[in-house]
Amino acid sequence: MFSLLEALIKEHQSSTSQLFEQVKQKVQSSVELFKQVGFEPICFEDFVETFTEKLDQTKEISISDLETQFEDKMLSDSLVMYARLLTSAYLRVNQDRFFGFVEGYGSIEDFCKAEVDPMDKECEQLQVIAITEAINLRVLIEYLDRSSSEECETLVFPESYEGVNFQIPLLYRPGHYDLLYPN
Repeated sequence: MFSLLEALIKEHQSSTSQLFEQVKQKVQSSVELFKQVGFEPICFEDFVETFTEKLDQTKEISISDLETQFEDKMLSDSLVMYARLLTSAYLRVNQDRFFGFVEGYGSIEDFCKAEVDPMDKECEQLQVIAITEAINLRVLIEYLDRSSSEECETLVFPESYEGVNFQIPLLYRPGHYDLLYPN
């Protein structure tokens, strides 16, 4: 979420708003998605409102301000929770497509309740695919593992993408993602 909001601040500084409009539309439509999967409004309204406020603030704050705001655990957890709810809802709506990838669970709903909805659960490839498709954003992941190769494996999600020319670069080390800042 930080990288996305950071990119929006930079976009506003360059006097364009294509990415902002794309994300804003997805956030607004997420309310219907949440209702479609049976989430009660009391469970998502505050998170949607917080994320919407942060989106709108990208027009007037600096990256330094954003960094300071993300130090507030309640705020950063709210943004993470919005992403979790969106990922969970997207997986549930597309359960026929994703069910084959949830080993050890009887349903996508069981998987989401155990692996997506709770805080402090690691994000795996299935969740990355779901969130990137739900928001229509491209993520480039450099996988750093313990293989003997001197090169990182690069994965790009979603594979099929029609959106703004923007991607979030991440470094994946087993169990953890870090933002990458290319030169």
